Amino acid sequence: MLEGFQEQVVEWARTGGLLGLVLAMTVENLVQVVPSLVILPLAGHLSALGVVSLPAAMAASIAGSLIGCLIWYGLGRVMNEQRLERLARRRGRLLGLTPERLQQSRHWFQRHGWQVVCWGRLIPVLRTNVSLPAGIELMPLPAFLGWSLLGSSLWNSCFILVGYGLTRSGN
Repeated sequence: MLEGFQEQVVEWARTGGLLGLVLAMTVENLVQVVPSLVILPLAGHLSALGVVSLPAAMAASIAGSLIGCLIWYGLGRVMNEQRLERLARRRGRLLGLTPERLQQSRHWFQRHGWQVVCWGRLIPVLRTNVSLPAGIELMPLPAFLGWSLLGSSLWNSCFILVGYGLTRSGN
């Protein structure tokens, strides 16, 4: 079942144009089971083939990443710590969120704040777990968006360019 879901998300990116890429990257930022390491090089490949432009693919992927980040951030803002821990215990495995990961990400966020939001976007497991504690800790939205934009732009652009470069070089 999980494998079919992953394939569906990749299919959105492959056949859905820019909107499909936004949707795929939104889902990638919501659940850890969808690998951006597949979606982003695919977007680069499609750009190299002329299906979408390279800047548009980058913009769409970053928009999707920010939408996913904002959903987790918003949940953190409206839910208190106890409710989130109950959610993580009950449904967390489905979302890639365990009580331990929640506690660890809150601890890191309390110690390192903006660095976690920005640089955490470059670490695969941490990518989807940094927005929730930012919301819980009431990080100002403009700062959250700015640091998320920087980190997501670095990550997404790097892997889109890998797919683009490999396709252009004939690999």
